[in-house]
Amino acid sequence: MGSGLIVNNKIESERAIKITPFKKEIRKTAPHKHNNYFEVIYLTQGSGHHYIDSRKFVVEPPIMYFIRKEQVHHWELISEPLMQNQS
Repeated sequence: MGSGLIVNNKIESERAIKITPFKKEIRKTAPHKHNNYFEVIYLTQGSGHHYIDSRKFVVEPPIMYFIRKEQVHHWELISEPLMQNQS
């Protein structure tokens, strides 16, 4: 039976790393996880909250987040984020 949790897989299996900018229009996301990669997020601007495994973190740039495979996370941002690198 499925949990109804969204699973995002944004990297092709033959690639070891992917760097993409944070989508500026994103302010809130539904809880989701990534099954096949480790995510590194570095924000140089923005405000709001980032939830990782139900734990609330205040977004106070500059800040870096490390999201392991299978960790559930989501965003509730107030102002526009700016990300330097994501893997």
